[in-house]
Amino acid sequence: METIATYQQLSVFIEGILDKYFSGKDLREFTGNHEQLHRCFYELKQQHPKYFQRLTFDVNSNYPYSKDLDSILQDFQICGIINKLNPTFKTIIFNGDDDLSARKEKRIPFVNEDELIAFATELTI
Repeated sequence: METIATYQQLSVFIEGILDKYFSGKDLREFTGNHEQLHRCFYELKQQHPKYFQRLTFDVNSNYPYSKDLDSILQDFQICGIINKLNPTFKTIIFNGDDDLSARKEKRIPFVNEDELIAFATELTI
């Protein structure tokens, strides 16, 4: 099995999980709570370490923290994949990206739709 070895692969992987998480949902918002987001993805990594090797966490503070996850979410906001329109940033809106399928095929071909759906069902954001 290939591994997710690059930041770009990790980014597309996380976008794919979010895309499946919101599939068929009218409300496409999730928490902007920094600690909750990091804990959620840390738990995913604990449950599925072979898929999340590239996502590293510093566990020496109050809660697991990932610089890469922060950076990916910032990149998503810059690209318009997510936005924080509310003034308090308590919720994040997932806009998605129509080009996800093409990018996913190029970067994470070994992760199938069922696996993305399974990861999405484990999110608690």
